[in-house]
Amino acid sequence: ALGVSLEDVLEWTITDVPAAVTDLVKEPAYASMINGTIIGRLKEAKVRPLGLLSILSKTDLDASEYVSQEDLKTAVEVGPKNIKAYAAKFVNSDDLLSIADKAKEQYLSGNTGALDILTATLTSDELREVLESIPAKDILANHPTALHNRVIVETLSAQKLTSIANAGGDVYQVEGMFEVLATSKRKL
Repeated sequence: ALGVSLEDVLEWTITDVPAAVTDLVKEPAYASMINGTIIGRLKEAKVRPLGLLSILSKTDLDASEYVSQEDLKTAVEVGPKNIKAYAAKFVNSDDLLSIADKAKEQYLSGNTGALDILTATLTSDELREVLESIPAKDILANHPTALHNRVIVETLSAQKLTSIANAGGDVYQVEGMFEVLATSKRKL
């Protein structure tokens, strides 16, 4: 209605407020316009790697062509949950295994946020294997609300969930597990 095209809006945003492109590309019409040239201009405009990854995650472009391996690894370790999973696709496998090993240690020492890193870096089978290998009492000691966590409830076997519930002996924990299962694709 104003005679302004999507291209004009994108051009203005890149030139004047490059960080806002991250929000702009949530709209599919803008995301489909992002190409290597635009990413190059955003890098020149000093958009941080996490911002670039947020934009790249809406495209079919190969993030490793625009963001360094070091920045990809950092995104897996400290980025928001959706960026962790996206960046992990482009980190080389040796580095990814190293990140996963550190994340398991962090999880075992009580850093429940490391579960997001494990989820991003491991296949669902690998994640199940890692989590199943942790004794139920250790899971509860380091993650008292484990049975309220969707990843835990949807990943672990029924036997492991039962052993965690029994180790906790707390109705609150069991209720939390059933709340997750009520909205889960997993059958009760």
